[in-house]
Amino acid sequence: MNKKLIKAALLSTIMATGTAGFASAASVPVTSPASVKICKTITNVYDNTTATFDYTFTAGSTGLTGLPAGASIAFSNAAHTNNELSKCTDVDISGVSFSNNSPKQVSVTVRETAVSGYSTDSTTYELLFDLRNTVDANSNITGQVATAYLRNSSGAKVQQFDFSSAKQYGDKDIILTKTVKGTAGDVNKLFKFTVNVSGATGATYTVNGASSGSGSAASCTANTDCIVYLKDGDTVRIGYNGTASQIPVGSTYTITEDSYSDYTTTVANGTAAATTARTTGQQTVMNNSNANKAAFVNTKNSSTPTGIFLNLWPYILLGVISVAAVVYAKKSFAVKK
Repeated sequence: MNKKLIKAALLSTIMATGTAGFASAASVPVTSPASVKICKTITNVYDNTTATFDYTFTAGSTGLTGLPAGASIAFSNAAHTNNELSKCTDVDISGVSFSNNSPKQVSVTVRETAVSGYSTDSTTYELLFDLRNTVDANSNITGQVATAYLRNSSGAKVQQFDFSSAKQYGDKDIILTKTVKGTAGDVNKLFKFTVNVSGATGATYTVNGASSGSGSAASCTANTDCIVYLKDGDTVRIGYNGTASQIPVGSTYTITEDSYSDYTTTVANGTAAATTARTTGQQTVMNNSNANKAAFVNTKNSSTPTGIFLNLWPYILLGVISVAAVVYAKKSFAVKK
């Protein structure tokens, strides 16, 4: 047979079957990558966090087998660093195959399921599975290769899928208490405090529970000093209007008591031990209400003039003896009469 006819017959067979040696293949496995990395970052974190984020894989068309149904990233009582948490997982896609050997592309979207208590990340990433014929220098089909690519919503290739959400909290309030102790402590005395709470410009926080007629501010404006007076036994809630709290978790505050030289002042922040100080220093409003307490204690004791008393004691004793002697002498004189 003529060589030209043989070559033509062979090319005709290749064109008809798709590949010379792969026409009978039932499926074509994806060779790379073997896994896909998904990462989750949580911001605005102020306490240990437990949450699970789920990811779904949805094929835009048929043609694939072995596609993962989904993946999860779980945080279990995780402690934050700089108010952030981050964790990744590798999703195995080495079992994915094209169900037939016809060259094609299949797009698979990857999305995150919303989780209550966290802002929603609606980002859509894409896994693009690509089945292509390989050819030699003469454009003869020599085989097939199936690969996958990670792409963002703009179509650019990426190394991993990055999702992010901010942790959300209900608003809180700050609890300020005053206790007066000591033998000379004045339980009716009003002590002056300067309060400064951060927040959005113009935001106001109600002052609830201040002593009647004390002159305390009815509300505090964010980022501005306001004055509150307390006496022994008072509890004031800053950022509470009687029905709801008003201060976002993550806000900061400082409470400072005026100097009273005749009193020793201590303050306990949250559940920490009390220290000798007139100020809380800058504190962060936490999701745990017990952490948002500032307990001030003022102590004043009467001083006994010990040295003077000891110096005068001999004279006092002599005076008592003298008085006793005079009384005795008078009684003796009266009896003799």
